[in-house]
Amino acid sequence: MGVIKRKFESTSASRDDYDPATGACSIECFVSFQDKYRFAPLGRMTTPWPYTTTRVSPMARDIKRKITSEYEAILRKYDITMVDSHMQRMSPKHTTAEGRDVLIIVSDDLDTTSWLAAATEIQAAIDRRVGMANTDLKMRVEIRNFEAMYRDYSFAVKADTPECQVLAKAQSIVHAELARLNATQWTTIGCAMRGREREDSDNKPTVVVCFPPGLKYLYDYLAGKVEIALEPLDTANSGLALQVEFMPGLLIPSISAEMRPAAPVFAGYDYKHPDCAFSIGPRGARDAGTAGIWVWFRRPGQPRQLAMLTCHHVVVSGDPGRRAVHDTFGIGLQGRTVPNPIVVDYPAPFDEAYTEEVLSNQANPAFNTPEQVVKNNESLAAMKKMKQDGGFGRVIHASGYHRRVQHRRMDWAIIAVRDPSFRGTNDAVARTELTIEMLWNNRVNYQAQAGAFISGIGQGNEGTWVVKKGRTTRVTVGEITALKTICHWQDNSQSYEDVAELYKGGDPFATGGDSGSIVYNMEKQWVGMIIGEKTISCAGIFTPVDALLADIREQTGGSIELV
Repeated sequence: MGVIKRKFESTSASRDDYDPATGACSIECFVSFQDKYRFAPLGRMTTPWPYTTTRVSPMARDIKRKITSEYEAILRKYDITMVDSHMQRMSPKHTTAEGRDVLIIVSDDLDTTSWLAAATEIQAAIDRRVGMANTDLKMRVEIRNFEAMYRDYSFAVKADTPECQVLAKAQSIVHAELARLNATQWTTIGCAMRGREREDSDNKPTVVVCFPPGLKYLYDYLAGKVEIALEPLDTANSGLALQVEFMPGLLIPSISAEMRPAAPVFAGYDYKHPDCAFSIGPRGARDAGTAGIWVWFRRPGQPRQLAMLTCHHVVVSGDPGRRAVHDTFGIGLQGRTVPNPIVVDYPAPFDEAYTEEVLSNQANPAFNTPEQVVKNNESLAAMKKMKQDGGFGRVIHASGYHRRVQHRRMDWAIIAVRDPSFRGTNDAVARTELTIEMLWNNRVNYQAQAGAFISGIGQGNEGTWVVKKGRTTRVTVGEITALKTICHWQDNSQSYEDVAELYKGGDPFATGGDSGSIVYNMEKQWVGMIIGEKTISCAGIFTPVDALLADIREQTGGSIELV
């Protein structure tokens, strides 16, 4: 088989990122200096993959224009072929780190011997211009071969394949080896087929170990030990190249407050027939999540209640004084009373002001039809009245964090709707609203007309095509991977979680504000609820419906039916 590990070259790293005496470095440094086709100046490092790009500042564009002839001369001096140059504002995808304007010089050369020296000279030219402009602009240069550089994505592992069988064993070995070495600060140990396109035959079976951004450790030493531990797999699996990657990445609940600073969303307030997947949040807090699926909740011997499901972590900040108790013991479980229920608002307080502003603007008769003005004024009045009357609902039960069902982390909450007349629908997105790419080039037999409903409960099996509806990313599609991800949560607990990977690299399946989102399959059956995100790949971590409903029955004695 042979275990593939990209080589770590630390010779040009800064002392802030790499300690030559011990070999310790930041995880970003470790990733950056493994890519031999991306070079930053001496003492600097490239923004590690994956990264986010946005528009650069006008001043950075002006500086690029002024030094173009200078950096072109430097490239000729070092005999570097330039096929393109452009500006990008880059920031690590996995953190809230500040972005930086970067002059990207693209070459198709494979000999990178002189790239470090050239990048260092070009950076000096940039620094001189920035100094002359008397600005605090942060601007850097990077020389890269775009085709050869590392830019892989994670795709789902197929069940019943040689890659799946080997990865299952490799994941256990890596987990055990990290424990043996007392390397306990990892966040996730997952398995994926890594490559640039989902159906690329060259995709590599990969164990991906994520560490918190900024964490310094002996990664090169650790990677070597993991490689040795995996060597016994060679004999039985010759010819299958297994890859191990250490990457920066967080494991987080998908609520807005946990993510990079996010803008509020327009909640699209519908006071008559609200669909699922709208913005909710606890009163008095900034956390915003997703109202999941509409349900009827029934305790034994009692009338059914109109309710909605979301995550415990979406609502618990509404009672900060008892949060530690709620996290440990849950809310209203095993017959315990709930003396001061958490009030939940629609939209979330985080989104309220922006939603009100948009509705007010849309109610302006100078820009809208009389019908639109009336509708938006009615929505605005209904939204304010709901809040005055006591909010959308109350939390009657919630799981807390510290119990496991089938080695999974339970993270759910039941919100009893205050006004039963405010009853929405579990709409399934119409096929015509999905792109051909989302339908896997029309190979997915998903049949849903406008007005179709999520009408049943099903299983999310490995390889299943699934849809997610959430507050932030709205409608996305993914594929359930065959192997669970081992998750190391902030409370130091570990669990094995189901994951929906992206269909197309780069497009998030779930992100901040999507916790509580419903996940359903092509038969329009509810199969799971989003509880978190792996930031390295924007994959969604979800709890399968069977585990979710089993825990609700055990802890509350109640049952769930879909509205």
